[in-house]
Amino acid sequence: MLNLDKEFNIIITTPRNREWYAIEEIESIIYYLKIECKYDFWRSGISGVVLGYIDYPVREFIGKLKSLLSERPWEFRDIKRVIPVDVIVDTDYTEISRVSWRIAENIPKGATFRINVKKRYTELSSRELIRVVAEGIDRKVDLENPDYIINIEILGPKTGVALIKPDDILSVEKELLR
Repeated sequence: MLNLDKEFNIIITTPRNREWYAIEEIESIIYYLKIECKYDFWRSGISGVVLGYIDYPVREFIGKLKSLLSERPWEFRDIKRVIPVDVIVDTDYTEISRVSWRIAENIPKGATFRINVKKRYTELSSRELIRVVAEGIDRKVDLENPDYIINIEILGPKTGVALIKPDDILSVEKELLR
């Protein structure tokens, strides 16, 4: 059963059936980093996906995770990726497009962008969604080296959308290979 009813601003990916371990891991990391804030992490009902809400600037939090990863990589056993979410909408072409266009207004003139779509539990076409969203954004596309990314994470009936810079997502594997 999907558990998408609560507000979330972070998506954490983990190997399948390791969600509880990832929750314990992120909570112990928050404690270790002495970040004093309210937070809640829970299984989404989608295998390998944990959702969370942290009352702390998400991108700053991800930056702290990256620093910790470079100093203490053994702390990250079950967390694979940590992804920020700015807005949650119903999974619908119109809703996703509307919010994507709104956040794209924050892309400076002359800057480039790309759209990333990750689908789970949906029949929506990634190609069609990218086409519809891109039509409403008056900025240059750069698929290889964009200044900004409109990141769309579809989780069944709910979708998280964020305007991010390429380094705003923590990918444990990529960070360790740098």
